[in-house]
Amino acid sequence: MPSRLVLAVLSLLIFTISVAAQSPDNRYFELQQESIAAYQAGDFEAFRDKTLAALKIKPRSVFMQYNAACGLALTGKPERALRYLRQLAERGIGFDLAGDGDFDSLRDLPEYRAIASLMADNIEPVINSDDAHRIEQADLVPEGITWDPDSDRLFVGSMRFGRIYAIDPDGQVYQFAHFATDQPLACLGVTVDTVRNLLWAVATAAPLHINWDTTFEGLTGVYAFDLATGETRHRWMAPDRIHPFGFNDLAVAATGDIYLTGSKIFHIPAGDSIPIVADFSRQFAASNGAALSPDQRFLFVGDNIDGIARVELSTGTVTQLEQADSMLTVGIDGMYYVNRSLVAVQNGAPPWRVSRFFLNTSETGIDSVHILERANPDLAGATTGVIVRDSIYYVGRYQRTGEIPQHLPVPVHRWFGPTAVMKTALDLQR
Repeated sequence: MPSRLVLAVLSLLIFTISVAAQSPDNRYFELQQESIAAYQAGDFEAFRDKTLAALKIKPRSVFMQYNAACGLALTGKPERALRYLRQLAERGIGFDLAGDGDFDSLRDLPEYRAIASLMADNIEPVINSDDAHRIEQADLVPEGITWDPDSDRLFVGSMRFGRIYAIDPDGQVYQFAHFATDQPLACLGVTVDTVRNLLWAVATAAPLHINWDTTFEGLTGVYAFDLATGETRHRWMAPDRIHPFGFNDLAVAATGDIYLTGSKIFHIPAGDSIPIVADFSRQFAASNGAALSPDQRFLFVGDNIDGIARVELSTGTVTQLEQADSMLTVGIDGMYYVNRSLVAVQNGAPPWRVSRFFLNTSETGIDSVHILERANPDLAGATTGVIVRDSIYYVGRYQRTGEIPQHLPVPVHRWFGPTAVMKTALDLQR
């Protein structure tokens, strides 16, 4: 049986191949591709060696740690394979090792059984959330969520239709705005700007959109809608295609400056309308969630491979947050600053979870992590959230029931299910 995670990495190749030419860490992506090609060719020693070389560049990569364990197990290196599996288990990762034939040579070893047991513990649900709202339409493919404190409305974006839905305080759901274009722009990150009374939304051409066509790949921009009427106030598109995938999430400063995550961090200076590559001391190859500190001095960025970094906006200096090796800070989709902590929805490493990372006094490192929610069996997954008073509301999908309609293309199948908005208190016992 082939390695389940190697095949999962293959599904990311559309992303990583294109990023390789742009990223300062392009050798990591090259080695990742070369390792997968070697695996497919049955050259497991080359697969192992290239994977280990990639890990030297990106030692926190969950994918490469797992693939290293696969390669080492396949080439008669059980102790080293178990070492990587143990590291993953101690980071809180939970894989179903029994379903991966690459580990057949390890199954009778006591250490392997202990690791498999620990991973099984890691996928045990932690449930602290309450159902806040439910949208029955099962093909919205929700991603972004935000909140307007003035009207007490929640807003949920649809990747499938490029629309934004409002949820009133009484639970009524209605279409608030949409991307007025024939281009297949999916709605990703959204945020409310109370200073300018706008709702900002990332618009990126994506395969999950109902009208997706590969000719639109790399098309991306950001819209702003009037919070009172839903009318479009701004439509700022990147002047060039950003391959392979455009903007992902955004943070809007009190000054009006906008920061956009993705394969690079882009910046739209206040008063301008052209996204430019941010002048930071280093770039991010796979950034997603972003959160501004209350004093607006720092931008915290979640990178899917390296974890969380802090950017000093006055200088552009990027500093990786210090953390214990056992902490899992990768795979962040949405991230939010709360009282010297970062609250994050993590879905890039199994099992999905909502975590709170408590920062040290200088905010240069993480002191501790508390899991607010994990692997709720009622949900198929979660994407992003928003802080509402003393809680986080996060959006995801309920487990689907019944057959998938035949008109839905295969890429949408795993995203099919009614939209869930969940509420979790932030002051749970640490």
